[in-house]
Amino acid sequence: DLLGKVEGGGRVVLYAVPTLALAREAARDLRALGGGVRVELWEGRHDGNCIRSELVGAMAKVVPNGAGKVCADCDRCAPGLNQCGFKRQEARLALQPGERGLVIVTTHARLVGHDLLDAKGQLTRSALPFAPSVVVVDEDASGSVLGELSVDLAGLAGLDAAGALDVDAETLRTLQRLIGGGGSFGLAPWADLLGQVRARDLSAYGREVLAGASSVTGDAERAGVLGARLVSWQVPAALERASALGWVGAFVHKGRLTLPWDAALPRGTHATIYLDATGDKVAAQAVLGPDAGWDDLRVAAPSSVRFVQVAGVSSSKGDLCGDGGRPRSARALALWLSARLRFDGPDVLHVTHKATADLLRGHVVGPVIHFEGGEARGSNAYEECSRVVLDEWHVPHVTIEALAARLVARGAAPDDARASARRRLLLAPVEQAAGRVRPYNGQAREVVFLGEARGVEVDAEQDAAAL
Repeated sequence: DLLGKVEGGGRVVLYAVPTLALAREAARDLRALGGGVRVELWEGRHDGNCIRSELVGAMAKVVPNGAGKVCADCDRCAPGLNQCGFKRQEARLALQPGERGLVIVTTHARLVGHDLLDAKGQLTRSALPFAPSVVVVDEDASGSVLGELSVDLAGLAGLDAAGALDVDAETLRTLQRLIGGGGSFGLAPWADLLGQVRARDLSAYGREVLAGASSVTGDAERAGVLGARLVSWQVPAALERASALGWVGAFVHKGRLTLPWDAALPRGTHATIYLDATGDKVAAQAVLGPDAGWDDLRVAAPSSVRFVQVAGVSSSKGDLCGDGGRPRSARALALWLSARLRFDGPDVLHVTHKATADLLRGHVVGPVIHFEGGEARGSNAYEECSRVVLDEWHVPHVTIEALAARLVARGAAPDDARASARRRLLLAPVEQAAGRVRPYNGQAREVVFLGEARGVEVDAEQDAAAL
């Protein structure tokens, strides 16, 4: 359908998915459809297209316009050499005379761009290097649009010492006391007490960071030095912005202060389409704006799918991994592995946490993917297995409340915002698994929940101890 809309229309369609792996797969599939429409893949920097990708990533995080600073000092980026695989992409991202259409496939991260400082030292967002006629966003993009930044106690002290913050001593002490006090809570009640935090000249902060790494030779070493800063250069501005907004959506959890950091979704000149089976109207309007249309085309899971809940299993990362890789509870680990092995097989997909993925790969024969970073969103690994085994997905209550507050700030009713936040943060992984299962060799498919099965009616329950 996408290629049919483009063909003969002379339009440029930008199609965005969560991960690079999915983008490569989508580009391959679209090319296979043919139709005389060129399909290009627009990738971010990585080892395959940028010889200094590690340093670029570190610089972009801790130094304003850091990626551009690395490129300006790179032989392959010199004018006229055309040896940079990343930059060579841009020449292909334009409709050529006589072409019937162009589809550009990319990731959500490249779609929303990255933060820059303009010539006046003001924050701005990088623009697309082309003007798409149609923008198609596949899978939940609210995490990219309703973004977050976080800082711990040491990072906050480092920002103040580096002169990146203009904040009175009492407000700084209050922030440090809140972050270091432990627990989970929103910061809105402390809005008046925290006062007005201001960001100093971020360009000067960037120069200070660079000076700290100037004596290091070698890209990997410089990347390590810069990465050790741990604090994104946008955090001072995020603190200022959060203070101005009454700390709505800001919260503390496990010694880290998390701050809202929104981005805008680029629009197509002809249309913008958002495809998200695990979303709802509130989330769609938060991403696209209050005037966005809404069509509910969701379908029920196939009747051949069987849902099984295994009670008595802890999926807590603390219980299973603990600190330094040592589990807090040997019994919890034994029950979890027993349940995994009971349902394991070559055609069984295991979905777990990033922290437990490598541990699990050492014990099971089926493929393993994790929830974090969008790896489980849109994954076609679901379609190549007869069973999916899911860990329970834990989300702190304060995280749900913070997202709900941000949705309310964008015009949603409080009850609708809370339901939407809970759906996105708690239920989406379950809906992904239930919605992507397909009949396998004519056999019924099975989704096994280790812990609570949210959002579905289970067909059978088992006890982990009996396994």
